[in-house]
Amino acid sequence: DDSRLKIRIHRTQEQDKEKLKGFRQEEAAKGSWHLDESHSIDAGLHYYAEVGGEVIGMAAIMDVGEGVYELGNALVKETFNGLGVFTVLSQMATERLGNLANEGDRLFVAFRNEKLLKSFRQKGFVQIEEVAVPDVLLKSCSNCPRKDSQRGCCCSFLENPKSNWSRPAVDTTRIHKKQKRDHVHVTYDLPPAHAPHAHSARA
Repeated sequence: DDSRLKIRIHRTQEQDKEKLKGFRQEEAAKGSWHLDESHSIDAGLHYYAEVGGEVIGMAAIMDVGEGVYELGNALVKETFNGLGVFTVLSQMATERLGNLANEGDRLFVAFRNEKLLKSFRQKGFVQIEEVAVPDVLLKSCSNCPRKDSQRGCCCSFLENPKSNWSRPAVDTTRIHKKQKRDHVHVTYDLPPAHAPHAHSARA
């Protein structure tokens, strides 16, 4: 039999911030995420995912200044990896940024995890050499291991071309099995502004 899973996506509201802070702290305590307090819940174009009222993932576009944005506050609970949750969250935030951004604005991701970097390259993100990374982005991580607010030592930077910004949030070809032996039927419940993209998918 198929497992059935309804994933509800929300745009963050004021009343959601405390539970999302708790979710970040819980995941950081497990060692599954590096908590950077400079990436505030109060900032950015923020979305999160719930299953049965439980927060399972979040992602936001962070404004670091000078027309430069970064995909931050980005994590999904390990037990829900492989279902496309992060793809949906990050693309919804990116799509909304595309409606608000000015000409010349740029969007980046910064990671140390090579598996994540590979995944973003497959989505059309382009690797940027450190010398080409805006200074404001290099200085935006307060918890850099070098303790001098510089990030080039540990992160690789990829830029998201603007041609990607209007891509639909839910792409059924990117929904995968929760585990190789499982058949998971996923339904995404999206906020009204994104409702035209909402539909069911068989993993």
